[in-house]
Amino acid sequence: MGKVSERCFCLAFLLILFVPFLFTNFKKDQVSEIDNTYLPELQWSGDTPVGDRINDIENYLNARIGFRDQMLTMYQILNDRLFNLMEHPLYMYGKNGYVYFGTWGYIAEYQNRDLNQAYADELAGAMQAFSDLCREHGADLYYLVIPDKKTIYPEYMPDGLNKQGDVSRIDQILHSLSETDVKWIFPYDALMEGKQRELVFNVKYDAGHWNYNGAFYGIRALYALMRIDHPEIPMLREEAYDVSTEHADTLPVSRFPINEEIPVYSLKESSAVSDREWMDENLSFTAETAYRTRYINPEKPDLPKLLVLHDSYFFGKELFFTENFSEVTFIHRENLPGTKELKAYLNALHPDVVIIENPMTCFDVHYEVSEQED
Repeated sequence: MGKVSERCFCLAFLLILFVPFLFTNFKKDQVSEIDNTYLPELQWSGDTPVGDRINDIENYLNARIGFRDQMLTMYQILNDRLFNLMEHPLYMYGKNGYVYFGTWGYIAEYQNRDLNQAYADELAGAMQAFSDLCREHGADLYYLVIPDKKTIYPEYMPDGLNKQGDVSRIDQILHSLSETDVKWIFPYDALMEGKQRELVFNVKYDAGHWNYNGAFYGIRALYALMRIDHPEIPMLREEAYDVSTEHADTLPVSRFPINEEIPVYSLKESSAVSDREWMDENLSFTAETAYRTRYINPEKPDLPKLLVLHDSYFFGKELFFTENFSEVTFIHRENLPGTKELKAYLNALHPDVVIIENPMTCFDVHYEVSEQED
């Protein structure tokens, strides 16, 4: 009987070792949900060294082996439950259960270790060129720079992340913008005021973006700026929205389990209709798969036309604009590499108001400023 038990144990052990290899994912162009990236491929030229090929095979199998996501998820859950540790490539725990990005760039920005005055000047110069181009086409440009979670809730960041000096990268950028005539806003005060009433970033869910409460406060501050030049634009009103909650059981781009109710806004009444088909037929895009949408409001033809060039902070936030403009076009900022593309959008859409939105965590973009003939 002892030998049978030993053989069963050995068989079970061998199955545990080899079954995952039997379920290795060999398909091309596969995306890992847990890493939010494409799985590695084996692509060699004739002169690729043997050592590099061995390393590539190792990385290929490590990323594609069967049940990898399940094993990593279980590892993360056990570290969370047993040691209160966040073992995740994207996220980290702060105090009181708050979740923040845990990437090097995010932490370096918090510690003021990513100062770059030359880039701040370059970004401000690009915004000036965009603003001038919009003005030539009869539109007003407004640049919205969004404070991120660590800026609004620094008190919950982990201990031990000491800051270097008092000047941050965002300070450099805002200073450079102040030396232009670009109409810009950094709605820090609006979000800090809203924070006294309710959460403007969720405790755990979506560490990279404000929630609907935060979006409302920040965009309402933007409205106040736009209405200086365009008083005909109605002010954003709380009464226009129903506020509910929905349950989040995992972190975004992750299977890491959470249990959180997050706010959701919806319009009580809307007269806007989708015009995405016209958009896709009449505009061209350098990033074809990037987020974009368009609405027209046939009941409000006398209101200004709006073009929004945005980042992921504005995903699903059209409802804060569709009832206050005659046309609303949202195009992801990936489709704005430079002035050439902006000029094409201005010629096709004839907007009265243009918004460019940038969160603090995305100041690694570089815009191309070029002279283009009509």
